[in-house]
Amino acid sequence: MMNLYLYLCIVILIALAVIDFKTFMLPNYLTYPFVLSGLAINFFSSTRLCSPTESMSGAIIGFVTLWLCNKAYYLYAKKDGIGMGDAKLLAGLGANFGWLWVFPSLLSASILGLIGGLIWLRMKGLSTTQAFPFGPYICLVGILWIVDYLFKLHLFTTLFL
Repeated sequence: MMNLYLYLCIVILIALAVIDFKTFMLPNYLTYPFVLSGLAINFFSSTRLCSPTESMSGAIIGFVTLWLCNKAYYLYAKKDGIGMGDAKLLAGLGANFGWLWVFPSLLSASILGLIGGLIWLRMKGLSTTQAFPFGPYICLVGILWIVDYLFKLHLFTTLFL
């Protein structure tokens, strides 16, 4: 059951990454269910990814972290620097994996986004002052966490069961 859920999460993250690359938007009809399903699986399932408290804390911390970053940037530049779809996406990762994964996920996505964004801007012939989508890098980190979890689960069951 958990494996099926995690494969569904990978499909959702791939869809979100593709949509964000094409439109610079992360649609609520995918981000909200991602957050809610993470909370539900950790509150009501016997095989959860983290405790219900870690899940709720992860959703809140994930959203608030990027919301605060955007507000700080707005005070500096008088324009938004990051979309709230990215905040909802990070909240989804927090809801699924818990608050302990929020900051490593954000750091990893930021490093990947810096490298990938510069490559993307160069390929498009744009300056470094132009916006580029950050959501695909958050999605990539989420997919990597899930693949890592599934690999370790498979390795454990293969070796010890």
